[in-house]
Parts: sequence; C-alpha cells; structure tokens
Amino acid sequence: MAGLADAVRAADFMALEDSYVPKDTCCDRYEYTITIVANSQPKTVRTIDISPTAPPGLIQLVAALNGLVSAPGLVSQ
Repeated sequence: MAGLADAVRAADFMALEDSYVPKDTCCDRYEYTITIVANSQPKTVRTIDISPTAPPGLIQLVAALNGLVSAPGLVSQ
C-alpha cells in the first residue's frame, strides 16, 4: 500500500485533469476510472491504455493499480 500511496503522490493526482480519454479511442483499449478521496474531497480521473495525453505519473499509477489487482494471493479461491 505504501507503493500505491507513493504512486498517487508522484502523479500529483489531485492536480490532474478529469479526463485523458481522446475523442477517437481508436482500438479496443481498457478504460480506467480512478477515484481518490483526499481531505474529504473526491477526485475522479479517466484514462485509457496508451493515452497520448496522459502524463507519466498517471501511467505509473495505472501500472501500480494493475499490479495490485493481479498480485498472486490477492483473490481468495
């Protein structure tokens, strides 16, 4: 969880634009909607895989989240 918190800070999440989804999404891509609450204020940001406008910090945050949901042992069987 510390790594995730670091990724949120590195992305400067609360200062990001609300969307990095281009008008033409072209191909079959994953869409990500991330909501974080800081100081009781929610912030939601949307992006897609390989968004040409997403800043590097947001791309790294998406990678960190994907790493968490695909971590072995995360899902009980």
